Amino acid sequence: MKTQPTRTVLSLVRVSGKPQVDRTGIPRQLEDIAIHCKTYNLKIADGGEYRFEGLGGASVKKSPKYRDMLRRIAEPQIAGLVFSDVSRFFRPELLSQYSILEHFETGKLMFCDQGALDLRIEKDQTLLRVAAESAAMQRRQIKEWTHRGKEIRRRQGNCKTDPLPAGVEFVPHSKEDRK
Repeated sequence: MKTQPTRTVLSLVRVSGKPQVDRTGIPRQLEDIAIHCKTYNLKIADGGEYRFEGLGGASVKKSPKYRDMLRRIAEPQIAGLVFSDVSRFFRPELLSQYSILEHFETGKLMFCDQGALDLRIEKDQTLLRVAAESAAMQRRQIKEWTHRGKEIRRRQGNCKTDPLPAGVEFVPHSKEDRK
């Protein structure tokens, strides 16, 4: 089997909140990236490791540092971007959030849990879309679970972060009331 030439890439590590920083989020992603680098014979460019702590997957397009990273992909010596999994790249909630993919239309590759993706290839576009939509759906589910968990703790009266004042009773609202 012929070995691939070494390709220089940027790497992306992103976590949404402090619990992911302190627990397994960053170490797990770094391990995944190391595996992808070995699998695809990748080398991280000097100054090419980008870490985003506290940046939600639906908000990446708004981050100036994230946009700078995407612009850097255009550098001739950069073959693409390596990241743990698609949910770390982004979790699109709006169609306009897909515009960050334009940086990969020139043959720059994505190396992740879905493989080495070339977005000029229809099959790779489909793989990315399905994984991104799944990541967005997971985000919506996580938000719902978190909200329900907070409501349960508040009803039980043991919520330390947002307790009800003494003598106040919890009255749940329907989803329609929250909109």
